[in-house]
Amino acid sequence: MSMTSETRQHLADAIAKEHAARETQQATRQAIDMARTRCQEMRDAVEAAENALTTARKTDPDELISAAKEGRAPATAQINQQRYALAAARDELEAAEQTLVELKTRLPDYEGRLAAAKSSTNQTASQVIQSSPEWAALIETTRHHEQELGTCYAIMDVLTKEGVYHSIKRKFDPAGDGDLGAGKRMREAADQERLSAWVQAMKGLQADAETPLPSSESSQPSSVPAQPEIKTPRQKRGLFSVK
Repeated sequence: MSMTSETRQHLADAIAKEHAARETQQATRQAIDMARTRCQEMRDAVEAAENALTTARKTDPDELISAAKEGRAPATAQINQQRYALAAARDELEAAEQTLVELKTRLPDYEGRLAAAKSSTNQTASQVIQSSPEWAALIETTRHHEQELGTCYAIMDVLTKEGVYHSIKRKFDPAGDGDLGAGKRMREAADQERLSAWVQAMKGLQADAETPLPSSESSQPSSVPAQPEIKTPRQKRGLFSVK
């Protein structure tokens, strides 16, 4: 198995773990909502049972009088039933509240696992890119053009000091631009289609380990039309001297 294939397999495993962690986290959140609903239902049931018991106690004195007149034991079944119903409702309320507390206790751990799984997916997706020939081609292209750009800037700097004018407005300067806007200007100056292709590849890898990367051709710069030759007045001496 090649390094790229092995890394993609690790990414597939990371994605699967992230999906499992997300399912657990989402299931726990849903269970918390259901437990809250159950707690409210049982609070309502306890209140209803308490009211029913109070009502039964108010009506049963008549039964006590009738039983006394008739010389029999009073029927207390209704009171007993309401007592049992109230006790059962209180037990269920307690169980629902304990369930809610336990779920809330576990949720932070599940959310932490999900965050860690997402981080692992992102890191492994980055490794897929970093170990790919497509990324190596992009780096090599970047190095080539950094050197070319630096050379062009150096030539312009030297000749400008000798009085040769140029109308190139630099969008960014890798050698001397250290302000916070440098990165923004670099993105604005980039070939947006090529830049977008790499951004979308990274997003795709976070969900699908088989997401293809931009081809080496898309890492190459767009062709630049030839510029007309600019003739400058000939200097007698010192044209390439560096002061």
